[in-house]
Amino acid sequence: MEEKGRREAGAATSVVMLHLPPHPAWKGRDSSDARVVLPSFAAPIVTEVLELPEDADPSRVYVGEAFAQGGGNTPFVRAVWFAPETCDEIIGQRRGSHARATRHLKEVWQATAPMGHHKGVAEGGATQPAGGLYTELGFGVLAGKGRASVGSAGKRSIVPYVRNPAMTQALEAPLSEFMSNVSDVLHGALPQRVLQAQGSVQSSCPERVREAYQYPRLRKGSGHLHSHQVVMRSPAHGATQDEDDMLAMRAISDLHIDPWDGGGNLGSCTVHTCSTVQDQASPGENGSREAHLLLHRGIVVFPEREGGRGVHIRSMVPGWQCALIFCTHSCLHGSVMLDEQDAQGFSLPHLEMFRVVTYPLRRIEVMLARVSESAQMWDAIARESDEWTRRRIMTTEGN
Repeated sequence: MEEKGRREAGAATSVVMLHLPPHPAWKGRDSSDARVVLPSFAAPIVTEVLELPEDADPSRVYVGEAFAQGGGNTPFVRAVWFAPETCDEIIGQRRGSHARATRHLKEVWQATAPMGHHKGVAEGGATQPAGGLYTELGFGVLAGKGRASVGSAGKRSIVPYVRNPAMTQALEAPLSEFMSNVSDVLHGALPQRVLQAQGSVQSSCPERVREAYQYPRLRKGSGHLHSHQVVMRSPAHGATQDEDDMLAMRAISDLHIDPWDGGGNLGSCTVHTCSTVQDQASPGENGSREAHLLLHRGIVVFPEREGGRGVHIRSMVPGWQCALIFCTHSCLHGSVMLDEQDAQGFSLPHLEMFRVVTYPLRRIEVMLARVSESAQMWDAIARESDEWTRRRIMTTEGN
């Protein structure tokens, strides 16, 4: 896809960003303040749409990049669209393999996650008011009672611990297959120097040590795509179509940054999936209406913490998947909220959509960089780790 430059925000952008409404579902949640969302009427003022070409060829991989004016030649967000069948060709597997891997991941997640498993307090004490099914997997680094820390040269690191051990274990194999496929697509679509920047902070640490905290572990031969924690997300379901539409509305994200995320100058990778439900008839929406609703199931990304002129990415496209790569710790991002009067059909029941959000955690990256300077620190980390993590470390050491 042709690269397109983006302009910096002007005065109008600042005014809009200062007068955004709160997320409609923030009240009653564990939050000391209301988080804001970007309403549909304001989005065109502060963003441009980044999307596939109208005549997109499913046999091709498309890369969209957005740049901030004066920000040099490095994009602040990359969107990589690919069809599952094209992924099969890239990874050398039988046609339908990646689509099956995607379905299998969703099925295992739904079978494993408790009913009504909603978002709680996020890492770092921040709370996002978005509702829906939200499952955290992999490692955490939040300090707390009973949590150990280890040190080297006067600097201390919280010992990482496993979140939701049973679910983390159950979902690693399907997540590994899915994310290995995505990683192979990204390594074929983007320059190696771009992807290598993600692991720059922990690059001095031996690979066997880094592998202990890689979640999910990718299959041998796949290119590196670093992550320590994964979040699975989708809206909840109600008893009626109208209730489903409102639940989909309340599952949108507020505008936020994730200050504890890492990934160097590349950031994190989130994968948006969108496929037609088998044996589910379309509700009869016309094409323009469906496209309107789908755009609002996508994401907005801004080049700075305070905003700037951003992009509204059409990441949910039937028959395609979209891998989004950007620095979640420094780029404001979230959803665009439809007016409730315009929400009819927003759940799009004939489509199946969910998101896989992978996070490299800055605190783990820094800890691993310190381990490269002190073998004794690695021994201390292994001693202080929980049982699940100790077994993982021992398995890694044995390879």
